[in-house]
Amino acid sequence: MAGSTESSERGPGETRPSPTEAGPSGPQYVDLGKDFSKDLDWTNDPSDLYLDTYFDPAKPNLGKDFQIVGLKPVIKQKEGETFLLQDGNGRFYVWNEYEGGMYRFEKALKVQDAVNEVLEGVQLNSVDIARIYTPDRRQG
Repeated sequence: MAGSTESSERGPGETRPSPTEAGPSGPQYVDLGKDFSKDLDWTNDPSDLYLDTYFDPAKPNLGKDFQIVGLKPVIKQKEGETFLLQDGNGRFYVWNEYEGGMYRFEKALKVQDAVNEVLEGVQLNSVDIARIYTPDRRQG
């Protein structure tokens, strides 16, 4: 169709809507494109990123819990609980689903640099990483 933009025209690192939700109001993720190796212990496949569980803006979600606007996944461990995330301002975070800790990269990074940091085994006690605390969540 003339004037339409196919998703294949987007470059790596661009935000795309979840394949389960049409439109910009559904869960988003950072698409690394076909060049992201499927042989790694990490995945960028939206079906593995728990989009509806943690990133749906219409539901309680991880971004709301930590008061981080526009939080979306970049990659997730295939056999683990750790995610690399990006917020609406382009900052990067590491979050562990099991432990619950959210850590923000203090230095400005490009998408590929943040991915490389995680793939190389980012040290969460580094001076370049800051722990983000969530407000106390009380059950009622």
